[in-house]
Amino acid sequence: MTELEVLRRAKTYIDALANGIDPLSGLPVPDGELIHNVRISRCLLYVSEVLRQVIENGGTVGRASRPSKAPFSIGRERLDAFPFSDRPIPVTEIARRINGLVPEVGNGAMGKLKYTDITAFLVGASLLTEVEAPDGKKSKRPTGAGRSLGISTEERISPEGHPYTAVLY
Repeated sequence: MTELEVLRRAKTYIDALANGIDPLSGLPVPDGELIHNVRISRCLLYVSEVLRQVIENGGTVGRASRPSKAPFSIGRERLDAFPFSDRPIPVTEIARRINGLVPEVGNGAMGKLKYTDITAFLVGASLLTEVEAPDGKKSKRPTGAGRSLGISTEERISPEGHPYTAVLY
């Protein structure tokens, strides 16, 4: 008997028990038995549903693996259509706008460009540097070269009332 066949048989036993039937004899379980407790019955129905999913996944516990997405890429012609802003914007908005230029990102065929990818590139290019605040939190700040290219900072207040420094591009 294969593992999948064992899972199918176990599911039929669980289904029978959840419905108050002795899976070995096929007869109803007498009233007053533990199997008739609502909590036990619900638990058995839950286990039956889990077994159904495992059987549908071919015996794999958890979700079946999804096909991997292609890494993010964009051609020059699409990047030329980037909607620039009249005012400085955060890197998250830049990533959102670039992702909007690539239809494959929206349909799940390609991974998204993450703002962390952009900031990592800018750190590598010495346009941003990582600084540590007195509380131990790390953040990015523009270097002199970054400032000369237009990267700036602005003091802001979060919706919760906490001050922070926004890096704008």
